[in-house]
Amino acid sequence: MRRFLLTGLITAVVLFSCQREDTCLEDTRALVNINLYRLVDGEPEDTTITLSVNLLPAADTVPYDSVTRKALSLPLSNLAESSGFVFTFYIPVIDSIPDTLKLFTRSVTRMELDTLWEGDTFSLSPHMLTDTVWRDTIVQVQKVSYTVLNDTLYVHFGRKLQMISEACGFTYYYTLETIEHTRHVITNIIISDAEITTRDDENVKILF
Repeated sequence: MRRFLLTGLITAVVLFSCQREDTCLEDTRALVNINLYRLVDGEPEDTTITLSVNLLPAADTVPYDSVTRKALSLPLSNLAESSGFVFTFYIPVIDSIPDTLKLFTRSVTRMELDTLWEGDTFSLSPHMLTDTVWRDTIVQVQKVSYTVLNDTLYVHFGRKLQMISEACGFTYYYTLETIEHTRHVITNIIISDAEITTRDDENVKILF
C-alpha cells in the first residue's frame, strides 16, 4: 500500500513538473513603449492627451480609440522593416457661454443643466457637478468643443528572432533606426531607447 502511494505521488510530481515546463508564463510581446510630454519653458513634462491610434496600412485596426493617455504601447510589424501609425488628437477648445444662463446662485442639479444645453459637453468650475443639489453656490459653465488633428508616423527598425524560453518559443525583438512624422500637433520625437524587447522600458518620447 505504501509502495502504491509513493509511486502515485512521484507520478503526480513528474506530471506537474512537465505541465509547468510546458506553460508559458512570460510576456512574449515586444512593443514600442511611448511616453507623451508637453514642452514647458523648453523642458519636457509628463502630460495626458485624448487620442486615437490607427495602424497603417490596415487603418481599421485601432489599438487605442478615443482614450486619454500619457503612455502608449504599440506593435511593430513582423513582416517588414517599418510600421505606420495615424495619431488622431482631440484638442479641447473652451467656448464662453452667453451672459444669460452663465451663473447660477440658486440650487442647481445635473438634470437642469442637461436640459438647458442638450447634446453639448460642459466643464464645470470650480467643482464638477454631481447628482446632489448645490445651494448658494456660483457655478461657471463653459462649453467644451474639440478640434481634431492628425499626425502620421512611420517607424523604421531592424528585427531579429529571439528565443524567450522553451515553453514560450520565439518572438521578434526590434532596434529602432528612425521615425518620420508630420508636425500638426507633434513637435518632436526622440528615441530614448532603441532596443525594443519584452521589457516595459520607455523607447520613444513624443513631444507636443
